[in-house]
This record gives sequence, C-alpha cells and structure tokens, in this order.
Amino acid sequence: MEQRNNTINSSNPTNYLTIDVEDYFQVSAFEDIVGMAKWDNYTPRVVENTRKILTLLDTHNVKGVNDGVNDLFDLIRLNPGKKTKDFIVSLGQPRRTLERWLRQLKDQGKIKFHGASKTGGYFAENET
Repeated sequence: MEQRNNTINSSNPTNYLTIDVEDYFQVSAFEDIVGMAKWDNYTPRVVENTRKILTLLDTHNVKGVNDGVNDLFDLIRLNPGKKTKDFIVSLGQPRRTLERWLRQLKDQGKIKFHGASKTGGYFAENET
C-alpha cells in the first residue's frame, strides 16, 4: 500500500487503498483451464463480494475517492461565492487537488464560477 503525506498537514498522512475485484475463474493464471467461452458455466461472485467489501469499508468509515469531491460540493452549496483559497483552508487539501475537484464538478454541471476572477466565486448550479 502506498502512503503519501498531505502537503498541507504532514502530521495527518493520507493513505490510499485500491482493490481489484474479479471472479476467481477470470484470473490470467487460469486462462489455459477456463477460457472466456466457459465463463458462463460458473457462478459469478463479484457482485456479492464487492458488496461485502463496501460494507466492511463503510463500517470502518473509510472514505472513497469521491468523498472529497462530495465534501467540496457540499461546502459550495452551503457557502456560495467562495474561492479556491477558501476551500484550501476549509478542506485542508492542496490547491491542485481542489482545482481538479472543481473541474470535475464543473464538467458534471454541478457548479459554476460567477463574477470576475478576483471578486467572483463558485456557486452550486441549482442555486445561481
């Protein structure tokens, strides 16, 4: 598992976890034994096991990739007109991360920037 330190607060490191979920008969080690043509003969377990993993992560309050984006969107909804610098302070994330999240929210049509670059701010799309 890779560990990166948060550049804003190095005493509170950010940990990343990735999980690759696939059915046991789909792994490359079995490709000579179970070809793709035979996959329909086996009972898939991915959906059930993915639900178990998500429940376990939720039980331990593990946040996912979209949680930061969702936190930012909530902050914009509750505090319309704020700028990137305000989000850096509130969320404790690096500028580049917040700019990426803002771009994602803009691409999804959830937020817009209104006003001049020095005096404007971000607004939730349905509240402008």
